[in-house]
Order: sequence, then C-alpha cells, then structure tokens
Amino acid sequence: MSVPTDRVRTNPILMVLVVVGFLVLIPILVIAIASQDPFWYVNGFDVLPYRVVVYAGGESTEYMQGMPGYDQLAEGVRASLDQGVQRGSAIGLSPESLSDAYQKYTSVEAFFPGPVKLHAAINTHAPNQMLFLLTGRHSDYPIAFMGVDGMYYTNGPILNTNEPLRAALQALDYDLTPVQ
Repeated sequence: MSVPTDRVRTNPILMVLVVVGFLVLIPILVIAIASQDPFWYVNGFDVLPYRVVVYAGGESTEYMQGMPGYDQLAEGVRASLDQGVQRGSAIGLSPESLSDAYQKYTSVEAFFPGPVKLHAAINTHAPNQMLFLLTGRHSDYPIAFMGVDGMYYTNGPILNTNEPLRAALQALDYDLTPVQ
C-alpha cells in the first residue's frame, strides 16, 4: 500500500482575507436584520410632512402646505431627521406623557402622506407620524417618537440634533423655555 505524497496547498493570505471579510460582514448583516433595514447605514431624509401641528401652552396650531409658517416647520422637521440618528432612546410615551405633550409643553407632531423610513441602526418601523417633544418631560434628548395612526412606538430614535426644528419654532415666536 502506498502513502500519498501530495500535500494540500493552503493560501494563508486568502484565509486571512476570508476571515476578515466575515468579521466585517457579520455585524453589518446582524444590524440590517435587527433594524429591518438593509440600508440602515445610509444617512439622509428627504420627505416633507403634509401637515405639522404645534402644541404650545395648551393650544394647538395646525400648519398645512401653503399656510404661513408651514415651509419653515416642514423644513425644520426634515432637516432634523436628515442629520441622522444617534441611538434608540428606550423611552415610551405613557398616556399621561402624551397628554402633557399636547396640553402642557411645547411639542411638534408631523404627519406624512404615507409610511416613511428613517434609516438607522435600530428599527424605526415605517411611521406615518412623528412627535418631537421640545420642552417638558423627555425633552432632554432630541427624540423623534415614531407612530402610526395615533399610536406611538417605544424606543424612538435619539436624533443627532433637533436644532433646525427649534430654529423654525423660534422664528415663528414659539417659547422654548424649558418647563419642568
């Protein structure tokens, strides 16, 4: 009986490249699956809301396309979302918090014509409305609460900034003095 003398040839460079490729690809795929968004790494948001409601001092003011102030507010919402997302907030809105947002504090609710996608490393769902709390409870961070037909999800994304929306509100003479 003869013993084979052929040796198996290995290519160490190819092996290292394959291992490194898997190490890079696995986190990207895990985040894509968890966020339910294969393009989670893409920054940018270019959808304008069709209606914006500002709640301040117990009163609500609705802004629709063509009304004075609408363009500033719609662009403020879009620009704030366009700046990207830091992380999830792990915060949800209780009925009391939602009521306070509408009646006690300054907040902005933006309504979109259909489901929109905010690309992020967390699942932002496909909301058709968003709520931004600018004073009062949960306003310490620039959170955008995502909702569908009046119901808001927990773990709204913390945006990199909501300064464009704040600037639009200040230009329209809304008071953004912190309220406790």
